[in-house]
Amino acid sequence: MKDSKFDNFVKVVIIANLLLLMSMASAKAQDGTVLNLGIGDDKYYHFVAGTGVSMMAGCLFHDATGDLNRSIKFAAASGVGAGLFKELYDSRRGGSGFNTPDLLFTTAGAILGTYLTYVINKPRNKNN
Repeated sequence: MKDSKFDNFVKVVIIANLLLLMSMASAKAQDGTVLNLGIGDDKYYHFVAGTGVSMMAGCLFHDATGDLNRSIKFAAASGVGAGLFKELYDSRRGGSGFNTPDLLFTTAGAILGTYLTYVINKPRNKNN
């Protein structure tokens, strides 16, 4: 059974709220009040970006195709690909340089985003 437009709207609202909460936690972490793990100011943003890119890409792909397995693969590739592109862009002349820890945090976020893509889009038993 295909999701209704309302179901898709709910997915987008859930994703937006999760990203907002993670961004707020990131901002708090940077001023040292909460979640300050001493890992660098922008690592939280890399994690949030990886999560957001993979979730949005995976959910949009699932809505377009209805194929959960390919959606999960697309989500993972999109999140990691975005992080890799950003680091390659930074490695150009005049950039800040390729930063492997940044890429690892983006990848960790992409893993979470891929899992959440699965959770949001998995088939549900409607008989209950």
